[in-house]
Amino acid sequence: MARPATTPESPPPEFSEKEFYLDEFRGRTLLVALHSAQLKPAGAGDGLAGVMRDLLGNDTRVVVVADAAGDIDAARRLARRRLAPSLFRDEVVTLFPALRSHPGRAAVFGSLEATPDLRASTLMQMWSVLRRSPVFVGIVPCPPSELADFTQRLAARLRVHKLVLIEDEGGVSDVRGQQISFMDGHMLDALLHHGEAEWTGLAHRRATLEAVGHALDGGVAAVNLCSLEGLARELFTYEGSGTLFTHEDYCRIA
Repeated sequence: MARPATTPESPPPEFSEKEFYLDEFRGRTLLVALHSAQLKPAGAGDGLAGVMRDLLGNDTRVVVVADAAGDIDAARRLARRRLAPSLFRDEVVTLFPALRSHPGRAAVFGSLEATPDLRASTLMQMWSVLRRSPVFVGIVPCPPSELADFTQRLAARLRVHKLVLIEDEGGVSDVRGQQISFMDGHMLDALLHHGEAEWTGLAHRRATLEAVGHALDGGVAAVNLCSLEGLARELFTYEGSGTLFTHEDYCRIA
């Protein structure tokens, strides 16, 4: 007897490593901090803009903050010149009508006051932009050495899910020069103990590491420390490219 015709089953959709992390970020806010000097080389912002496009299409709100020790307007123009061409592509603009117009795109790039108490007017300025489109690039009038502290305070006030600190050195390395991919709160406290950072050759990064600790204490779920070139790999792969900091163990098996 002839067998009844059967329809071959469709293979299940592939769920990539990147999609796993995008799913984790969906509906949340990520704050990325970098130094304006890192955007000076031609093409320096393409990787960052690509990550921003992926996140915006994923229903993730993105805030980028950069320092400007000198001319704030020049730093804002630089950020717009490096990010806007790759950021405002069709797949992003069609999702957010406010970004179709020239004024709407210009409003994405603003400035923020670097006050210790983060005035309500500073936050309202940011949210007035984020209500229309889920992306804001803010320039802060502060020296590079103060950027990490400012952004950890801003991250706590905004209650962001993740803070990403971009530095040329990338993540933290041990005394042998080996990259440390993950540190929990206890490991970070030990590193910040008097003299420990100096012994491991990290004295020059103490301010950054202290900012990481303050961010975690302030309620930020995770902080990533990586280079600009390694940003996508740090956010979208388990291996990462820098160092991930959380209060508790990142992965538990039960």
